[in-house]
Amino acid sequence: MPFFETKDGCTLFYETDGFETSGPAVVLLNGTLQTTVYWKALAPRLKNTFRVLMYDARGQGQSDLGEQALSLDIHVADLAALLRHVEVERAHLVGVSHGARVALASAAHFPVIVDRIVLCGVDAELTSRARLIMGSWLEVLKRSGLETMVRVALPVVFGEAFLTSHERILPTMVKAVVARNSEEGLAAHLEAMTHYP
Repeated sequence: MPFFETKDGCTLFYETDGFETSGPAVVLLNGTLQTTVYWKALAPRLKNTFRVLMYDARGQGQSDLGEQALSLDIHVADLAALLRHVEVERAHLVGVSHGARVALASAAHFPVIVDRIVLCGVDAELTSRARLIMGSWLEVLKRSGLETMVRVALPVVFGEAFLTSHERILPTMVKAVVARNSEEGLAAHLEAMTHYP
C-alpha cells in the first residue's frame, strides 16, 4: 500500500490503477464519509483508458490527520503535491461532495494541472443550510460518537429512492463507514468544512 508524506510530515494513503499506460490521468476525490474503497467498482472500468489515482485526504480512511488545522487550501496543496509525487503533470478531477470542493478549488488555484473537472453533490456556495447540517453532525459526533453521527447523516446524504432500495444493507453501510473513519479525523474534517469559503 503506497503512502505519500507531505512537506509538513502528514502521511497520505493513495492507490493507483492503470499507471502502466500513458493515458490521461484521472483523480477520484472522496466525499466527507468516504475513502478510496468508495471508488473500487469504478477504478477498474477506467484503467484501460486512464491512469487512475485515488487517495484518502487528511483525516480520512488510512491517511493521517497531521498537525495543521484542516482547510480547503491544505487539501488543494496536498493534491498538487501528490500529483507531483506520482509524476502526473495534468489530470481530470472527479469529486463527490467534499471531493468536488477540492476539485473546484484546485482548478482555481492550479489551473495548469487541472484538465477537466466532474463535480457531484456540491453547490456553487456552501449554503447556510449545509453549514448548519455539518455543524449538527459535528455536535452529534462529539456527544454521541461516530456510529450515531453516521446514522444521522444517512438520510441527509442519500435520497428516498436509495434509502428504500438499500434499506436491508444500511446497517452494513454504517458499520463500514465507522470502520474506515476515525472520530478525530472526521471531527477535524467537519470543523474545517464549516469554514470553507
